[in-house]
Amino acid sequence: MGRTLIIILILASVVFTTIAISMNSRKEETPEQVSANLSYIQAKSLSNEALRYSIRQLVEGRIPTDEDEYLQTFSAFHVLDRSIDSIRYNMNSTHDTLTVSSYVSFKLNERNCHHASRAKVAIGLASSYKAFQCATEVSLKGNALIEGGLEENVSLNFSDIFGKTMSEMKSLADYYYKNPKTSISPISGITYVELTGNNKLHMSGNWSGDGILIVDGDFQDTGNAYFEGVIWVEGGSYQMSGNSSIEGAVFANTSDTVKLTGNTYIKFNETVVTNLLGSTGGSGSANYQIISWDNQ
Repeated sequence: MGRTLIIILILASVVFTTIAISMNSRKEETPEQVSANLSYIQAKSLSNEALRYSIRQLVEGRIPTDEDEYLQTFSAFHVLDRSIDSIRYNMNSTHDTLTVSSYVSFKLNERNCHHASRAKVAIGLASSYKAFQCATEVSLKGNALIEGGLEENVSLNFSDIFGKTMSEMKSLADYYYKNPKTSISPISGITYVELTGNNKLHMSGNWSGDGILIVDGDFQDTGNAYFEGVIWVEGGSYQMSGNSSIEGAVFANTSDTVKLTGNTYIKFNETVVTNLLGSTGGSGSANYQIISWDNQ
């Protein structure tokens, strides 16, 4: 028992001595050191708040995620004697992870000092889509291939996917065609094709396009094409033959024939779908998850 008591007394003495030394060293800190520590803590706090601000902007869709790098600079974003200089967004090569960096500057003993905070954000789809989704069954013949999932006999709702009605998308269209007699060009941004009576959209030859293509009626592709984006076909039949390829997603909201033959190829591209549907306010808008936060 005596030995145990001695050990306890020694440990207590060590603890009290350590506390006393720590308190004494703090007394010896100069006002300049205290001021420097406070300035650094405040700079870290401001950089942290700038990072939170940037994440909010990202979630609200104010930051483009289809670019490899995006930079916001501020010329007079002052908070007391500190400033937010810039926020940088760097996308990784597969466009599924974004690094956000906030940069703050401040004065310390007449010197210009800087602090940066960084966060890594994973980007995914809020809704799970496939390469081809159809309200009826799909006929695949020849070398036709769908990569990234085929979903048949599903209920499709235009407004749920795009965040707008077909009428609203028609009014927003960059290109509008009604009962075209030949292949349409250009196809970019939002392209809206309206078909009445027995008219159909027949694409042939070497054609290309990107963005959102909405076809209100029959769609037939017999050409050698490359399209990157989202295709929606409403009501009419959907037929592809020849050597055409689509990278993105296709929605066929029809009870008519849906047939893919020849060397046609449809591949799901999550980044393309995320960006396009997110730009219209649809359910394909991005889903963000913070996977790391560095504010040292």
